[in-house]
Amino acid sequence: MNKSTLIAAVFTALFSFSAQASGADDLMRSGLKYPVVVGVLLCIFGGIAVFMIMLERRISKLEK
Repeated sequence: MNKSTLIAAVFTALFSFSAQASGADDLMRSGLKYPVVVGVLLCIFGGIAVFMIMLERRISKLEK
């Protein structure tokens, strides 16, 4: 999977999640902010994990 395909897949996933934002607004305005915080943390750690995997692949190519 090349880089442009990966980027397109990530943007497609993000936009499909943003299409369902009507329920997220109600959730954030209610007293249940815990799921929102967990979701944001999962997104951040997921992004870090993807970055680390891509960096590892680049380093492996340089070592060869």
